[in-house]
Amino acid sequence: MRINELRTRIVFERSETVSDEYDNRITRWSVYYACWATMLTSTGSELDGDASTTPGESVSFTVRSCSETRAIKPQGFRAVLDGQIYDIKYIDRMADKGQSLKIHAALRKRRAEE
Repeated sequence: MRINELRTRIVFERSETVSDEYDNRITRWSVYYACWATMLTSTGSELDGDASTTPGESVSFTVRSCSETRAIKPQGFRAVLDGQIYDIKYIDRMADKGQSLKIHAALRKRRAEE
């Protein structure tokens, strides 16, 4: 991976379960790691048994492999880019001598109250 390909600043967040003042358990997101990445968007996907395609809301981020990025998992982590939240679907440990990771994610659909 060449350094000039890493043009997108991405922030990874980790979920934490904490207790509020009434001892209720709540999930809170906090910044885990920020780095530069290469972003690739999909153009669409076919539905099972249907010839139509849906607009692409999935992306893949390629980041340099380091101890922080290797600790990212699909459960309990998410990516934030330009105010958009992406749920991590799976991580591809690329075969380029372990120098990079490809993180596949999907845009989170926001509810009306968010």
